[in-house]
Amino acid sequence: VIYGGTREAIDDVRFIANESSGATGVSLCKEAFIQGGEVLVWRSSHSLKHQLPLTDHVFTSHADLMNESKHIDADIVLVPAAISDFGVKPKEGKLSSSQPVDLTLTPHGKVLDAISSKIVAFKAVSKVSDIEMVERATKLLSEKVLLVVANDVSNAGRSHGRYAFVTRDHVHWYEGSKDGMSRELLRRAYKCLEE
Repeated sequence: VIYGGTREAIDDVRFIANESSGATGVSLCKEAFIQGGEVLVWRSSHSLKHQLPLTDHVFTSHADLMNESKHIDADIVLVPAAISDFGVKPKEGKLSSSQPVDLTLTPHGKVLDAISSKIVAFKAVSKVSDIEMVERATKLLSEKVLLVVANDVSNAGRSHGRYAFVTRDHVHWYEGSKDGMSRELLRRAYKCLEE
């Protein structure tokens, strides 16, 4: 399970981040552990910590995760992480606040492409229709990406939400708790692996 948000350095003090808490990842770790899974955890340095007897690998930036994800060897990798799509060339030291600073956001490569295992990906959207949410999730499906869980970012920080489970041939909607979503996701992920 790879979870939490990345931080992309601007200078030695400032960074670009997102509001991911890691709560979905904690729920997935807990549920996989309860079900007897051999769970390997990759979590961001500033996300929530699970309270399970598991070994954690900790990352901060997109680059950290990109380098390490090439070495993941698992039956399936669950990726609810909020991985930055953009970064900047960090400045050494601390930028002066006495003058304006222009930042150029440069697109990052996709961490999902670096993972060789089968994947359950997550797609966060904002203020789009259900049809658009499913269309965006469908674009992530590939030989490796067997299942995509899509949700609106309005679910962030809430214990309940509405999620679309998208596979090549089916869309299933789930509404309920994160723990319930985690159970449903694992059930569907196991089914995808069996097919």
